Amino acid sequence: MVSGVCTVSCATAGTGFNSLFNPTDKSDTAAKECLSCETANCQNCQSDYKVCTQCLSKFGIDASKNSSCSPCSAVGCDNCSESFSKCITCLPGFNKIESSSTFTCQCSPSTGLNETTRLCEKCSDNCADCTASSKSCNKCNLGFG
Repeated sequence: MVSGVCTVSCATAGTGFNSLFNPTDKSDTAAKECLSCETANCQNCQSDYKVCTQCLSKFGIDASKNSSCSPCSAVGCDNCSESFSKCITCLPGFNKIESSSTFTCQCSPSTGLNETTRLCEKCSDNCADCTASSKSCNKCNLGFG
């Protein structure tokens, strides 16, 4: 719980007003405190601290689960805070690829996805392109086949 008195809003990330507190009622002295948001991985929540409005990095709002925070669905996604299914930025080593109205993240050239770690790894020495999988070469370097 965050200590201190909230007058108009809770400025600390991951907090919201105690639902018993009415910030417009100057006579309300019962529960003028900021409480932690109830949703796990939530950075900001509505004033009642029950509905998340912004999730931590690598998590996004999942409207189908009562505005809870779910892990970003795209592999390599670093920020999907508005919606878990819409990537905003990719992790280092991934390129942002536009497809229709959303973005996906794909390994940079000469690297491929390691299915176990979900990170990009360098392709084998003679491979020029293995973006789909670090274990499968799509295009060989010149002079190799």
